[in-house]
Amino acid sequence: YMLTHTFFDSFKETDKIQEPAKTELIIPVSKPLLEVINPVSKQPIKTRFRAFLKDSLFWCMYVHSHGHTAFETHKAIGTNMLNLMMTEKRLISDFFNKEDNKTALKLSNHKITNIKINEIKCDLMTKPMLTSIEALIPCCVYWKCPIYVDLGNKTFLHFVPNTYVSDEDTASADPNAVLLYTVEGRFELEMDQEKKAQIIAKLRQNCYKIPHYEKPMMGIGTYKTDELHYLYDMVIGTKEDKKMKKHELYDAIAIKCAQGIMIRTMF
Repeated sequence: YMLTHTFFDSFKETDKIQEPAKTELIIPVSKPLLEVINPVSKQPIKTRFRAFLKDSLFWCMYVHSHGHTAFETHKAIGTNMLNLMMTEKRLISDFFNKEDNKTALKLSNHKITNIKINEIKCDLMTKPMLTSIEALIPCCVYWKCPIYVDLGNKTFLHFVPNTYVSDEDTASADPNAVLLYTVEGRFELEMDQEKKAQIIAKLRQNCYKIPHYEKPMMGIGTYKTDELHYLYDMVIGTKEDKKMKKHELYDAIAIKCAQGIMIRTMF
């Protein structure tokens, strides 16, 4: 009897019952579970420089001399890299053609003839690329640095100016030293100083240093049989047949070393 019209008029249309606010349920997730849900792949940091341009040897030496930032900056601003390379090579060629530097190419640990000196100078002026291992001779002399080339088969080459002074005990940690790898016909440059020092030390202690880029081994009379057994195990990577004679050991090692030296930069 109380539901009269005056009773209903006392309620306004705006007075509506408010619904309770919706709250999101937050479930704490432990760190291991987050790593499973969203794994982060840790990729190893690349410390090698590889120029995807023609003449990988030149660009490795350019980065060593001018820095990786300078190389990337030139690419980013649209510099004609071919023109930049030819300008730098012209400076190298001019350096060795100066009267005071005509015999400078003889000032390395790899002895070369006058005929070979003229060939190298001619290549610097005419060839668009540093296409052979011997091009490392003008590189080490011009940039005044020791260069180590890891040939990848327990052998390495070492190029250094005769005038370069370095402590033999700390040679591997020399910040001015250059470490190159040969990979698929290209040269790659090691940019990490600590890793470079470790690998150079490993090369010097555990690998065979080829005495000359044109002569992988000295005369057979220079080596004792025990030394050839040791080199065979190191370079070939397998135990030698004890019945192998001295000249057979020598030939096998020489062939393996020669295969590593015969490198041409294709790009």
